[in-house]
Amino acid sequence: VIINCAYDLKNVKTRDSAKSFCKMSGSECTTVTEVKNDLWIPEERFSMIDDKSLGLVSVLIRNLTVNDSGTYRCKADSTWFQEVKFNVGQ
Repeated sequence: VIINCAYDLKNVKTRDSAKSFCKMSGSECTTVTEVKNDLWIPEERFSMIDDKSLGLVSVLIRNLTVNDSGTYRCKADSTWFQEVKFNVGQ
């Protein structure tokens, strides 16, 4: 599954910030993957890339399980996030 999160290219702070993808649990958001200094940080099942020319963060999730169902956030700095919800069937 690929999840795309768009951000405003005009917001320099958001564009130039490290991006992360986290899973919500109550009010806590646990990071599952991130991009820092334009470098993709590979994880076993989660991968993330930040295309600053398009203002688009893409997250690839491999081998989905029912436990992956829930609410996630694409995040950058303290001013931008985009929430994504999905359910994985059995």
